[in-house]
Amino acid sequence: MGENDWVYELRRITPGTVAECCQVSRSTVLKWIKSGKLKAFRLPGGHFRITADSLLSFLEENKLPISKPDSRVPKRSSRSEKSS
Repeated sequence: MGENDWVYELRRITPGTVAECCQVSRSTVLKWIKSGKLKAFRLPGGHFRITADSLLSFLEENKLPISKPDSRVPKRSSRSEKSS
């Protein structure tokens, strides 16, 4: 397992979470997305989300460090939790 495997535990990653992980502003992350540097997709409401693979590729390509976000970030729930 790699040191950044925790990223795969995150649900669809928001620009705010990417900003927190990269220690940059949310507007910087939106600039990365709009310029095509960071691959993202839009939800039906128009909000951006980033996959873990896209984030890790972007960080590696740009040699950027990453830190684990605050514990308040929503995590993917397991099926057993959903049925409770």
